[in-house]
Amino acid sequence: ENGPTYLSKENMITSLVLSQKYIEKAISLNKKVSFEDFAEEEMKRNCSKLKGNTILFQEAIVHGKIKNELQSLLPKAKTELVSPNRIAEAVANKEDVLIGFPIIKKLMKQRGGFGPVTTSTVIPVTHKVIMNAKTKDIIGFIPHSGITSYSYFKKKDFKKLNEQCN
Repeated sequence: ENGPTYLSKENMITSLVLSQKYIEKAISLNKKVSFEDFAEEEMKRNCSKLKGNTILFQEAIVHGKIKNELQSLLPKAKTELVSPNRIAEAVANKEDVLIGFPIIKKLMKQRGGFGPVTTSTVIPVTHKVIMNAKTKDIIGFIPHSGITSYSYFKKKDFKKLNEQCN
């Protein structure tokens, strides 16, 4: 939250769980498969499970301007803004609830500065995922959309989630 220099507990747990599923899929196919293809296939198979379920979103990853209109942006599901600990708890306890979170695709080093003073910043480029905390199935998947694809869920992401499974 607020620009940490470390990964939160729920991000580490969910990223590891999805990485394990992805590796198992690649091994079972006995060929290379991109994470994006894996996630898209899972999402298409499971996206109908979005309707009527509760989705927990970490409050810090929903863009501030849309927090009050979240339910209208994703009417298929009941949405709740929660702490990172609540999401980690849902995963650890294998609750039958959906969680929305970003997973890091890569870290980009960005340089900036003025005159002789330069700074270097590391920016995470993320996918956004909705996953069932109990079954670990991917229900929704928003692939990264370039360097400006930060960790926030924005209006356009909710539009894409609503268009999935139509």
